Amino acid sequence: MSLKYYNEGDIFKKSELVEMGFDIIERDYRKRNKENVNSGEVTADFEYVFDFSGFLINDSSEICAVFPINFKVYNEHSDTKLLFNVISKHLQLRPEIYFGSEYGKHYKSNYPFAAFFEIYNYYEEYGLYFEEKKLIKPNIGGKINWKETIRKSDKYLINNQLYFFPFYYEKSYQNIAFLTEAMIFVINHTIDKFNFMLDMPKVDGFASDEIFLNNREGVLEKLYSIRQETFKDILINLIDNLINYFSNLKEGGTYYLKHYTFSSIWEDAVKFYLENHFKEVKDGKLKLESTNTITKFEKPAFRPNIANNNHFFSPDYYFSSGENQFIFDAKYKREVNGMDYKQISYFLFLKNKRENLNDLPIYSFTHSALILPGVKRDSKLHFKMDPIFNNENDDLVIYEEYLDIREVLKFYTGLT
Repeated sequence: MSLKYYNEGDIFKKSELVEMGFDIIERDYRKRNKENVNSGEVTADFEYVFDFSGFLINDSSEICAVFPINFKVYNEHSDTKLLFNVISKHLQLRPEIYFGSEYGKHYKSNYPFAAFFEIYNYYEEYGLYFEEKKLIKPNIGGKINWKETIRKSDKYLINNQLYFFPFYYEKSYQNIAFLTEAMIFVINHTIDKFNFMLDMPKVDGFASDEIFLNNREGVLEKLYSIRQETFKDILINLIDNLINYFSNLKEGGTYYLKHYTFSSIWEDAVKFYLENHFKEVKDGKLKLESTNTITKFEKPAFRPNIANNNHFFSPDYYFSSGENQFIFDAKYKREVNGMDYKQISYFLFLKNKRENLNDLPIYSFTHSALILPGVKRDSKLHFKMDPIFNNENDDLVIYEEYLDIREVLKFYTGLT
């Protein structure tokens, strides 16, 4: 299986990829004006730049992978699986931003991966769904069902003692139900089809392609019928995801999985990484190492506007300890161009925060940093206040902290 790969933000030749049969729409790219190399002037020509991370698959099963900003590809096969695992992990952990009114804003795919992962989550937590049936018959052994024994058996009075015969016994057994077979099909069919991206074990069992692939209208009709007779929320959720899957299942042709706001994944992945690696700020820079303690970063809402209490700001990662407060913000960019006014304002708003008007400031030290994806770990000074402009805030220092994006994403998926 051949693979072309780029990074989000890379220039690409649109006509070449379209000619190869990859599904590219206007939302997938930005047009950027070309610069004349010799004169430095902007010309009327423009170039196409990828504006998503994800995968395109043509009808010849060739793959075009678009990796996140600054992600360096070392092994096409394993890195493709890593990217897919990252996106799928976010789909599972943050389903609220992938369904309902938010659907399509962050992510788009013409294969029902979101429903697949919800079904797989059910399987991992509860196993395959089975219907439990109770068999009540005489002379089969097991637990006596006294209600049925009294109701159905012959009664004998012997020496003023009432006897029943025969005894009716109760045995439970699990019946392979339609929902079971539907789960088996969804899981095994998806893993077979996208084995180059999915690192998941298939489940034991058989489900007929003839039923589930070639008769999807009948499958949906059966699922809707079962749902009307179901009252358990967990089971209703499973049925709804099966309905979602079969309603959107597409066979043949081209496939795509496009994440348009990988910044949301970066923000969550960095939070998880920081909480497990943040130790301290030393000389203005973040000191990170694997720790046995968890530092709980919050995303609080600060409301500094007396004129309108609905106005607020929320740094991505906020933590306070003793006299220190830490204000970090995720930036999904290759590099920072110009001063980050938002981060500067966070510092100025929070530096002298106090409990009440006449109290002293709560914190003596305020540490500020931007967290960016990097090819490797690096730190550099972003802003330091010139005392000529503001002598009272000459301690305003902001660092750019570049984290190895590969390391962060692997940790997020549990691969390290």
